[in-house]
Parts: sequence; C-alpha cells; structure tokens
Amino acid sequence: MWCPQMSYFLLFSLYSANLVAGNMKEAGIHENEDKTHVIQFHSNPDAYLGWRTYDDDSIWFTLNCMKLSAEKYCGFGLTKPGLSAGKTKNMFNSDIYTAHGDTVDDRFGDSITNKPRKDSKTSIVCDHCGLHDDGEIHATFYRNLTTGDEQDVAITNQTYRIIWAIGPLKDGDIDYHTLRPQKDYQYRYANFLEPDLTVVPEFKDNIKSEAARTVQTVLVAALAGALLTLALL
Repeated sequence: MWCPQMSYFLLFSLYSANLVAGNMKEAGIHENEDKTHVIQFHSNPDAYLGWRTYDDDSIWFTLNCMKLSAEKYCGFGLTKPGLSAGKTKNMFNSDIYTAHGDTVDDRFGDSITNKPRKDSKTSIVCDHCGLHDDGEIHATFYRNLTTGDEQDVAITNQTYRIIWAIGPLKDGDIDYHTLRPQKDYQYRYANFLEPDLTVVPEFKDNIKSEAARTVQTVLVAALAGALLTLALL
C-alpha cells in the first residue's frame, strides 16, 4: 500500500469553462514508473501534491511543504460540481482537508469568508497523518473516491482545479491563509483517475507554459521520484 505526505492549503475544484486539450506535461504532472503522480504548485517554499488510485476505489494523497515552521498549516479541498468559475476561487461549498503538526482535519467550507469548519463525519484515514520535521510538513491519508457523505466531493474521471493555500495557526487552529493563487494561471489542474486526460484552460497568462517549465526542471523530477519512492511500502 502507498504511503504519501501532505502540508498546505490546497483546493481541488471542478472547472468546466473554456477547456482545451491538454496533457500531463502541459499540466505540470510528473508520472513515475509505478503510476504514482506528483505536481508542484508553489515554489519558495516548495510545495508538492502526490497521489495514486487503487482498484478498491480509494485514492491516497501525499502532501509535502518545505521551509515551514511548526506554526504553519497547509491544506486542500474539493469544490462541488456546478458552481461558477468565480465560486471555485473560494472555500464556499467545498470539501477541504488541512494539515498541521501531526494532524489532518476533514473540513467543509460553508461560507465564502469564514474558515472551513470541521466535518461532522470524517471520511479520511491517515497513514501517519501530519508530521513536522526539520522545517517541512508532510502528511499522508486516503479516502474513497465516493464517500457517501454529502459534505464530500466525489472524485470522478474529470479534470479538477487545484487551489492551494498556506497560512499561520492561531490558538492551535487554522487562521487566514497568507499564500494562495493570485492569478488564474497559478492554479494547477489534474484528472486524478486518468492524468493523461487532464485538460488545461486557456488563460491570458497561460498556465501551460509555466507548468511545462516547472515539470522540466531537474528539481521536480528528482524530488517527485524521491517523495514517491519513500512513500511506497
């Protein structure tokens, strides 16, 4: 079974407008020989998302965020389909996961401005949950592709928008994020079931050129391999 890592405020959201044909290279997705995948979504601090699906309809996520103190958090979430593009840029009606210290929380965003509250029914199972070590946050957990929880978003064969954030803790809980995408091209996109079918929107500032440059760097390839090799049991 796979053992990944986690750490930033990320958000997967279904994006349906103005899609164009894309692929893993254009989306900045690196594929390993064992079919695990990784994508870099921020640099300085470097932040990565890795994932792998299994035949039992589960998906493992690993998140790795570097150069963060123990007083920081990261996270991600899935927006429910059917929202307008504007709605996907915040946490409203979103299935969200946050990681800090040794904790991963299953949350639900029911407000545009307020921080997401903890879900009444957690749908995730941790391998080692969160781990802060030597200035890095790692976490790993898995969930079913479809959980049956109305506060969760089903992961299907579609391209999802990845929105992320990193922020401080306040009184041991997440506070307003300090790092997040500021422009459309700073989001990332992935089809988690079939990454080679990922489609990327066209923007004035083209996400594909930036993502492609990212995935071509030695750092991404080397770290992707290291993360997901260490992650395998």
